[in-house]
Amino acid sequence: MKILILDDNKHRHDVFAARFADDERVHCYSYSQAIAALSDSFDVIFLDHDLGEFHTPDTWESYGGKMIEYTGLDVAKAVADHYRGWAGIDDLPRVVIHSVNPVGAPVMRDVLQDCGFSVVWDPFSDDSKCEDCFGDGFNMGLNGPEICGICHGVGRK
Repeated sequence: MKILILDDNKHRHDVFAARFADDERVHCYSYSQAIAALSDSFDVIFLDHDLGEFHTPDTWESYGGKMIEYTGLDVAKAVADHYRGWAGIDDLPRVVIHSVNPVGAPVMRDVLQDCGFSVVWDPFSDDSKCEDCFGDGFNMGLNGPEICGICHGVGRK
């Protein structure tokens, strides 16, 4: 399985790398890295909303004298545009929004679902293992301890 992971937090990338050690992963820490990665196709895309931890020049754009920070919502819109017109819904990657942002994440989900994507919103936490997959009772958030977006969102369960 080929996975794109967007998050500005290295610890989260480490967690994903451990979970998906046997899969091909593309790790992106910024909007521009994610946009560049979209030149390839993926089976699963993990998206965070708030990308503000790394304020490097490639994540900001000068617009009308103001600096604008790109977020995961901008990436979600780019993903929707990139895959628009693909052969069918079965060809679209699954998307897991792991952002804990209670305002931005639902908007990202809606943008992608409106374009036909199968989307799971499951906020990331350090306790993001599910009882079903890992047997130790950790909780991924909104879905409760019995399932998690990390495992179930990619169709492994």
